[in-house]
Amino acid sequence: MASDFDVRKDTKGEWYWVLNAANGQALARSTDGYKNRQDCLHCIKLVRDLSKLTGNVWDLSVPGKAEKIAETDIK
Repeated sequence: MASDFDVRKDTKGEWYWVLNAANGQALARSTDGYKNRQDCLHCIKLVRDLSKLTGNVWDLSVPGKAEKIAETDIK
């Protein structure tokens, strides 16, 4: 299943992820905020490994700028 993750920052400056369906609808969101971006990416890796999800991970922390996160950065 190809579903994309978005990585964002909330108003407190904490990182969180959103899992989107192929039609763009949000399916899930991390329940916690992460102080470090890498901790958020690690959680995405765990979800992907357990669920066999495929798809891209996008950094949307800067409004109006979507940046694809490299697979090598998701550890």
